[in-house]
Amino acid sequence: MAEPQGDPNTPRPADQIAYWRGLKREAEAGTFRLDVDLARALRNRVETMRKHLDEDLLRTARRLARLNGFGTLPSSVVMKEAFEKKAEGAPDSAGRQYRAAVDVVVAMRDTYDAVIQKLTAQDQANAAAINQATEGA
Repeated sequence: MAEPQGDPNTPRPADQIAYWRGLKREAEAGTFRLDVDLARALRNRVETMRKHLDEDLLRTARRLARLNGFGTLPSSVVMKEAFEKKAEGAPDSAGRQYRAAVDVVVAMRDTYDAVIQKLTAQDQANAAAINQATEGA
């Protein structure tokens, strides 16, 4: 029996990372914009997600990669190893999936940072231009 491959309509992490990196380039160029308060809220949320993935879920996956209590029967050893690989080691392991999710969330965070930096720099430039124009009036 083949293992389930997930929803074929769900973008792969590499595709999602490329998407967010493209948005980051647009943000740096000034063509992708968000309200600065919204960008900060989104950035804070993805940072919370990153911490949860990194500090909670990945730690759990690492812990599950070393199981005890299965006994010494050959079938129990095989089961133990299979469960451990599902946590860490298999191509579709929880640990690999969590690390891929962390990479996507970091790309999202970096994009929101770029939006915030661009808007802040533009706001400062506008304020300086207004000050300069009003000082001469």
